[in-house]
Amino acid sequence: MSCRAALLAAALLAVVAACGGHADTPGAAAAALRERLEARDLSIRSIACLDSGLELEGATSYRCTVNFGDPHLVPYCIALLDSGAATDRERPGLRCYPPEEEQRYRENAWLEP
Repeated sequence: MSCRAALLAAALLAVVAACGGHADTPGAAAAALRERLEARDLSIRSIACLDSGLELEGATSYRCTVNFGDPHLVPYCIALLDSGAATDRERPGLRCYPPEEEQRYRENAWLEP
């Protein structure tokens, strides 16, 4: 992660913490996903997230594409819940694709061990 990206992510997290909640935006979803993946020592080139129009426990779920390089693009679903961020890897019930697209997503999703 570049210094600028790290500073922006830290600033966003500081604002969220100061406001006593979480910002529910594609940018916040990307920052939360980056933090989770980098905590696992994964090298990430970029993350792009879009509002899926679907929800989990009242929170918007986001469709994200993570570029690990080479090119190695991996789809993720993430929701920013009051209890913290959750991805479809931890919460298989989390959906960010309509049912007619779900099978294609699952075929392309990288499943963590």
